[in-house]
Parts: sequence; structure tokens; C-alpha cells
Amino acid sequence: PLYKLLSGNLATFLAEREYEDRSLPEYIRKEFDAYLKCGILAHGFLRLSCNSCDQEMIVAEQYYI
Repeated sequence: PLYKLLSGNLATFLAEREYEDRSLPEYIRKEFDAYLKCGILAHGFLRLSCNSCDQEMIVAEQYYI
């Protein structure tokens, strides 16, 4: 629910803050961006494989600021 709320409304929220001349600090904007990228394979992933059975697993990259 939080991801859906942020992804659908963040641009509007940031634009409103800019319009009101109350923009958010850059580090907060970066945190929002990192949160929205976290867990999405298109933004980076690791391919792990087991040496004994050759089974593979893809793990999405996590973003930390």
C-alpha cells in the first residue's frame, strides 16, 4: 500500500511543495527515489546459483542512501 501510494502521488506532492516554495531537502528526495527503485529487477539484480545443484535465483538489488 505505501509503495502504491508513493509511486502514484510523489510527483504531484513534490510539485506542490515546489509551488509553495517549500521544497524538500535533496536527501529526502533521494530516499523516496531509492525506496521506489528497491526490489525492481530493472534497476539491478544478482543472479545466484548453487554449486551443488545448479539451481539459480535472481535477487533484486536494494538501494541504500
